[in-house]
Order: sequence, then structure tokens, then C-alpha cells
Amino acid sequence: MRVFWRGLMASKFVRAVPNVISSLRLALAFVFPALPDDWRLPALIAGAMSDWIDGLIARRYKAMTVPGALLDAIADKLFTLSVLITIVMNGDAAWWQAVVVLLRDLAVAAIACYVMLVGRFDSFRRMRPRLPGKLTTTCVFIWLVALLAGAAAEAEWALFALAGMMSAIAGADYIGRFIRELRDHSSTMIST
Repeated sequence: MRVFWRGLMASKFVRAVPNVISSLRLALAFVFPALPDDWRLPALIAGAMSDWIDGLIARRYKAMTVPGALLDAIADKLFTLSVLITIVMNGDAAWWQAVVVLLRDLAVAAIACYVMLVGRFDSFRRMRPRLPGKLTTTCVFIWLVALLAGAAAEAEWALFALAGMMSAIAGADYIGRFIRELRDHSSTMIST
């Protein structure tokens, strides 16, 4: 029986599960604005949990692939953006608050555009998620949950400040690492 379960867990079916979960989160991003107000908080929690679960499964069963990582990143960004746009359009948050909590994502988008323009995919590909980025994602989702749950204004502002600060730190960390990666790559090219 143990051999059966080990074989099942190593199968292509289980390895496809993280990508299926990411695809469902991507679909949820597109339908989130149309959901009834009562469904948005559970949908937000489901989206946040799916991000954690697909990563856990991918690491546990060694199902990490470059296309899967790209799908996961796109699903994460679009889901967060969809939730933020919906919240701003409903008047639960100001547009500038959305920009502040998206500072990290704006930094990543700027670097991705640069990479596409100059073709430095190798430097971008070596950039792995780090603690500031993971903490930013957690803080942003906690702030969004507080907004949708109708938390006290003081709590919402404190959580927004924390999410904004973490987003700025993670954005600066990401830009700094990318600049170091480019510099290291350039010095390697010169010395060879």
C-alpha cells in the first residue's frame, strides 16, 4: 500500500496539481469583481490559501517548473490586482493606497519590462523569492481581509501602514538584488 501511495504522489497527476490550483486562482481573479459582496471575503481567503497550498505541493512533491512558477506569479499578481481594483471601485480604499501596497509589484514589473527590452532573462531567472516579498504578500492579504471584513478604521490603517512599508522594503530589496545580479553578470562577462 505504501508503494502505491508513493507512486501516486510521484505521478504526473500530483505534479500537475500546483498548476491547476494556480489556474483556478487566475480564473478567480477574473470573476472576483462580479462576485456578490458576501462572497468576496471567502473568495479572498480561498485565493490566499491557494497561493500557499500550490507552493507547498510544488515543493513537497518536487513539482516546481519554470512555466509553473511563471503561472503562479501571474495568477498572484492578477488576483491581488483584481481584489485591489474591486476594493477601490467600491470606495473601501483609496487608489493611492493600492499603489502603495503594490510598490513591490511595480518594481518587479519595471524590471520585467527592462529584461524584455534588453534580453537579460538569465539575470531575472536567477531571482528567487525572499522573505521580504513573502512577508509583503502576507501583509497585503491581511490588510485586504481586514477591509472586506469591516475591521475598525484604526486596525485597517495600521495594517495598511505595515503592508505599505513591507511592499516598499521588498521592492527596494528586489531592485537592489537585480542591480547586483546585473553587475555580477557583467563582471563575469568581462573576466572571461
